[in-house]
Amino acid sequence: MTPPVVPERAPQCPRCGYDLRGAVAAWRDACPMSGTCTECGLTFVWAEILLPQKFEPPWCVEFTKPPQRFGRACLGTILRSARPWRFWSALNMSMPVRSARLGAYLAMLLLLPLLLSWIVMQTGAALRVRLLVQRQAIMQVRQTQPQITRLRRMLADTTLDTVWRIRLQQQLVMFQRFSAANWLVRHSYPAAIAEAVLVPWRSKSSGAVNTWVGPQPYTPPRDLHVLAMGETGRARVLLNMTTRVLTMTGMLAATWNAVTMPLAFVLLPWSRRRAKVRWAHLLRVGCYGLAVVPVLVAVTFLLVAIGYAVSGLQPASLAAAHLLGRYGIVLVTVVWWAVAIRCYLYIPRGWVIAPALAVLLLLLLAVGVLLVVSNVPS
Repeated sequence: MTPPVVPERAPQCPRCGYDLRGAVAAWRDACPMSGTCTECGLTFVWAEILLPQKFEPPWCVEFTKPPQRFGRACLGTILRSARPWRFWSALNMSMPVRSARLGAYLAMLLLLPLLLSWIVMQTGAALRVRLLVQRQAIMQVRQTQPQITRLRRMLADTTLDTVWRIRLQQQLVMFQRFSAANWLVRHSYPAAIAEAVLVPWRSKSSGAVNTWVGPQPYTPPRDLHVLAMGETGRARVLLNMTTRVLTMTGMLAATWNAVTMPLAFVLLPWSRRRAKVRWAHLLRVGCYGLAVVPVLVAVTFLLVAIGYAVSGLQPASLAAAHLLGRYGIVLVTVVWWAVAIRCYLYIPRGWVIAPALAVLLLLLLAVGVLLVVSNVPS
């Protein structure tokens, strides 16, 4: 009987990388549906080992084709990361880890919160200035009503000479036109936001404002924050608080997902050695887990915006934003790694290992802080 042909690319166990050419050479009649690694005990499907490209999800950044769709694949990967159970059911360890694309995806995830922060910050400034200008214009309209009444009384005086009567009539016409204007601020909200986000350096706006002497230029994009923060000190306090929350959230997310949790397996070497999981798979889980950063940034910004727009909800929304930045990332990370350990790494008791790693990391962090504080000279 002719021995089976061993593939050119040596089949390996997807978890531990053990060479499976011996198992392939032992086939006699046909390829079995599933197999078991004699090194780590992982049960796998032979089709996923021999033809991994047939099972690669096209929405994933590592396997999207053509490469021009990488941007859309990044968005799809982030959205699917919100459901870790389905995410890790579509990815398996037999798919090769493409470090270059993971690096590009990681860079995009680090830049996305900055871009999102910029868009929301500029949008908030544009909306606030637009409301302030509209409010000032309304106040001017209200102030014109007494002026119109006063001018009508003066024109009713029959002793006025012709020159003064003409001047008063001109002023009356001007006030009446201004009071009857339908659009006091000739600059829509979408246009104001677009200018603030896309051309923040411009010294002239495309909008205008109806004033006492006719149309005047709208506030230029480069002066939005000066006007917004100069109107009240609450905007400055809110901006500083938002920056602190977002910085803390981003740092915690980047540390926990990309660095700390993969390296935390050193604290439980018996789990990794027993399962024989390669570091490439741990780094893959960490990189995809960074999708938590833009999601938490978006939610934090939403909470702060609600608190700023509705003054009654401001303390509650800011407190929720702080809780999300401090503790939400820990909870989300534990859930993410628990699902990945169970569904992707095929290590049992993932819901026990992930919290254990989190507790160990918190204890090490506390010990490190105590050592630093104790060594500081009084």
